Amino acid sequence: MRWFIMGAALAAGGLSAAAQGRSAPWNVYASVPMADPAYIAKGEAVRMRLARCGLSVISDETRNFAGLAPDLFVVLSGPHRGADEARAALDKAKACGVTGYTRQTRRLFGD
Repeated sequence: MRWFIMGAALAAGGLSAAAQGRSAPWNVYASVPMADPAYIAKGEAVRMRLARCGLSVISDETRNFAGLAPDLFVVLSGPHRGADEARAALDKAKACGVTGYTRQTRRLFGD
């Protein structure tokens, strides 16, 4: 049951294709090793908690993001338009009892 609470959210709507293709701030809220038999349930519990707080989040494998460690299941928000927007999402998550961090990355495969 070892996993880490971190930070990232899906807000790609409204960003140009060029903006979506370059590195942008994402918040990572949960990072669960895929070797953990309950990795999906643990990640989805965090995703649902954040969704109830009004954050638009996704869950995905880190292999789909540039520069993230492999073999993790993550709950993310982004890409955010900038540091202020990412920080605002982190603050909203923190108010719901979930901590996170911001990471510059880009999604490698589709939306």
